[in-house]
Amino acid sequence: MAGLYVYLCRQSLNEIIIYETTTRNHYNGNIYLSPQGQKATRMVSKNGVPRLRARRNPYILAFGMTVAAISSIALMFAAILATTSMIWPYNPEVQAGSLHIRRDSGPDDPIPIPCHSHNDYWKPKPFTDAIAAGCIGIEADVWKVRDELMVGHAKGDLSTEKTLTSMYIQPLVNLLKVRNQDRDPGLLPRGVYNREPNQTVVLLVDLKSNPDKSWPLLLEQLEPLRQRGWLSHVSDGKFVSRPITVVATGKTKFRLVKEANPSHDVFFDAPLMSLAKGQYDKTNSYYASTSLKKSIGNILRPGKMELIRDQISQAHSRGLLVRYWGMPMVSPIVQRQIDKRLLNEGVDVINVGSLQEAKRTFAERRHSND
Repeated sequence: MAGLYVYLCRQSLNEIIIYETTTRNHYNGNIYLSPQGQKATRMVSKNGVPRLRARRNPYILAFGMTVAAISSIALMFAAILATTSMIWPYNPEVQAGSLHIRRDSGPDDPIPIPCHSHNDYWKPKPFTDAIAAGCIGIEADVWKVRDELMVGHAKGDLSTEKTLTSMYIQPLVNLLKVRNQDRDPGLLPRGVYNREPNQTVVLLVDLKSNPDKSWPLLLEQLEPLRQRGWLSHVSDGKFVSRPITVVATGKTKFRLVKEANPSHDVFFDAPLMSLAKGQYDKTNSYYASTSLKKSIGNILRPGKMELIRDQISQAHSRGLLVRYWGMPMVSPIVQRQIDKRLLNEGVDVINVGSLQEAKRTFAERRHSND
């Protein structure tokens, strides 16, 4: 039988030892040969019987020491975290998605900024990312599938795990529960942002499927917010602001907002370019929106700002907030210039794709105004 090698490994803190043995018919003095004739290791013979001798393997030794070091660091880090959680607790708090929410204001709380997180459901953590950035507007494209409103830009994006309730309504409920914990019922509810508790956050719902079938389901799914008094609504012909303002857009029909809205707590996204053609005001609408690319084009060209000023004036005279979508594809530097001009002219909410760019734009704006 050809030479048979058996490798036995033993690991300790100081060394890792490999033992090698062979059949006697391959013994040649003090040197044992492998079947291929290669030198294996030097043995010490006694009475013609081979003995085992330990040999250190530097590679395995290094690997073992590395594993031991990593394990020690991990244990140390876990101990630090455990100690920190005991001496520096966040109480009370709730986890809305992966966002830790405190009832009381803290120095790291986001500052609300007039940005609308466009198509934020494409982001890894759509709700928490938008709120952490400070956006006062979040958006969801919804499709009615059987008895559920699923969120996705197209039908191919839909999933039973991504619904309007799971991605937006329930996280808002979780967040606002903490904000209003132990609050006197006689006081107005606190909103999403601790730094500005009276700031409402717009949930823009873009109905993608049949609006007549989607509308009743939307009203039903808003009930957890409605029953707690957290939805902006109209009372005695006046707009009453609350922590969440729901605005319906997309295929939503204006008549549904006016005639099939018993609680008067869902508002219309009015067409900015044709406000004179409808009875749009603060009792039925909230935004007045249009595509910047289609309605204005390149705003950096002469004469474009006059068109924007006229549209803004028409919307504000009706008590509506101006929002442009369909922004041109430009570099971040040019986009900041466009956003700055729109804000200077009185646009109320800026549509943003990059939350980091939005934070930078408004941080620069705050510093310039100080």
